[in-house]
Amino acid sequence: MEQAAGSRALWAVRMLDASAREASGLLHGVRYHLGSFDACISAAEMSPVGTRYCLVGVSYRGHQGSTPGTKSWEMVSELSPHQNASDILNGAGMAPGLLPLGDARLALCVPRSCGASELQRALQAGLGEAADAVRVTVLPEYCQEHAVVTRPLSTRAKLFWILMATLTATTIAAPALGWKSWDWRRHLRTLRVPDPAVCGLDLSALSGIRTVNAMLLLGMHHCVLMPRTAITNYDLFTNQLQARTDHPLAYRSVLFVDTFYFLAGLLLGLTSLNKKEPFWKLLANRLLRVVPVYAAVLLWYCIAMPETSSGPLWAEFVKAFSDPCKRWWWTNLLFVNNYVNGGLGEPMCMEHSWSLPVDMQMFVVGSLVSALVPGGVPGLRTLGVLTLLSTLPLSLSALWGRWPGLVRFTQSTLSRGPQVEPLFFLAYIPTHMRAAPYLAGLLAGRALPLLKERGFHPGHASSLLAVLGSVLCLGAIIFATAPLDDLRRPHDPIGAVMVAGLTPLAWSASLAVLVGSLVLGEQTVVRSFLAWQPLVTLSRLTFAMYLVSYPLQAVLNASIRSPIHLTISFVVRTNERCTALLNEYITC
Repeated sequence: MEQAAGSRALWAVRMLDASAREASGLLHGVRYHLGSFDACISAAEMSPVGTRYCLVGVSYRGHQGSTPGTKSWEMVSELSPHQNASDILNGAGMAPGLLPLGDARLALCVPRSCGASELQRALQAGLGEAADAVRVTVLPEYCQEHAVVTRPLSTRAKLFWILMATLTATTIAAPALGWKSWDWRRHLRTLRVPDPAVCGLDLSALSGIRTVNAMLLLGMHHCVLMPRTAITNYDLFTNQLQARTDHPLAYRSVLFVDTFYFLAGLLLGLTSLNKKEPFWKLLANRLLRVVPVYAAVLLWYCIAMPETSSGPLWAEFVKAFSDPCKRWWWTNLLFVNNYVNGGLGEPMCMEHSWSLPVDMQMFVVGSLVSALVPGGVPGLRTLGVLTLLSTLPLSLSALWGRWPGLVRFTQSTLSRGPQVEPLFFLAYIPTHMRAAPYLAGLLAGRALPLLKERGFHPGHASSLLAVLGSVLCLGAIIFATAPLDDLRRPHDPIGAVMVAGLTPLAWSASLAVLVGSLVLGEQTVVRSFLAWQPLVTLSRLTFAMYLVSYPLQAVLNASIRSPIHLTISFVVRTNERCTALLNEYITC
């Protein structure tokens, strides 16, 4: 290749042209220099040595430790213009939770015979005197070649898509075959039917809340996935910006998951009052509704996802998303993956699905509690005590372990995935840490019929004020906790305990006021909007939408060819909600 490049042979120059010859923008946080992936792969058609596209990890380690006089910083704009740039690239004085600016990825288009380990040794040796200051890393998943990228679908992938096509064809043909369970026309008619009353209460507005909540959560999922791809403005994910009161919405997705738990507990509390069906039948119906779609997505992760697309980051993304499912898929289907997984350092199978086992486990616990707790006011007191006690695991852990009040998604965590954050496994996904909103919903579900029986019926003005007040409280909870994301603040154990214990309670209490005013109060413009039939219809698709949208977003992020400048408009423009909804209709 060197000889051919010296004589300007077209095939060799094409390979050089596809490589990233230098890094630029390092001091601004630009980490990925991707060259031209497609140019490298296509050059193999005329290259006598073949081609391999490799992302080379380069880490500058010129100095060890902080340099005297270097203050804590996050962006170079905070520093003196006369600061030593070598210290800055090394991360001297950098605030915790950030990635050193000297860590970058550069693309090289090399002969196919250059394996990852051989390329790493050759590049490290070629640095000469700079070898002590610069570390080169080339992992197998950083490299892709023409034969792999352009190969036809494997037999396993073909069988998967044949299965999906068969199920789709069966659904389309079901009306003609007389199969009512598969009749898509029947399902579409069902989607258009208004929600039935439960215990004499119109809960249509709750369906609207669920839909709006799901849309917000999908947008936040997109935001937290973007740092794992190639972007040019990593400064968006510094502690400073996360701690600003105009940015925390993207980092509070946990509260929107709590909304789902609250609504699930509320519906369980209402339906348990009727006690028309035994628990085992309710559980079986729930599993029949959830598991087939869940299993189909898991199968796609294990078999078809690796061959869905391509790109500079594709192999690395697939390893983090697909490989864990090949090992841990059974824990997902048993709904124990929030406890049984690879642990710290190993990506989870369907990392966004951690909330499903929490919901399933709390359904079992909530059903048991509902069966044991008496009715009426004594039952409400018991549920209130249980809700308060459910905050103790997180509060006491925050006190004894000196944890922050909220799990912090730092730049480092967002860039590498939640598996690098210990508190993700200790505080974020265990059911015993997330029980409070569900139990609070159970309490609200028991309370609503009692309030109705006692004639509680707020007027129009009171209902509107209660709705607006509860929404303002929800917003205040989101934005008031923003300063806790600043890792430069000294640890406040009392504040952390209060935030850990009170945040889920305050969120649930605000939701309870919102739901109570919508269900028991007079008709308001907010209630009319949330009970709008399109929102009610979409609410029935939120489960499948939640499952499908996250991997679709990951696939599109992994397929990008050049770094992206991330903005809010970009997130809105590229959010795959419509694609996800289409998948849900096909699935239904």
